[in-house]
Amino acid sequence: MISVEEYFKNYIIKCSDLIKSVTQPLRDHFGINHVSYHRIDNEGRYATLGDRPDWAEHYTSKQIFLRDPYL
Repeated sequence: MISVEEYFKNYIIKCSDLIKSVTQPLRDHFGINHVSYHRIDNEGRYATLGDRPDWAEHYTSKQIFLRDPYL
């Protein structure tokens, strides 16, 4: 299992251009400025995707995930 920091680095930040391109219509047509998807499966595995790598960096560097009620 990888750490939260590694997950954000390897998926959120590395894939941020692709994620932004997929969520761009929401920003253009509906004025949405941040899209974040979170999933916890039945075995407790957590996955998230978001289009704000700056927020992902802040979230992990400040360890906000430690206070996240869903984790």
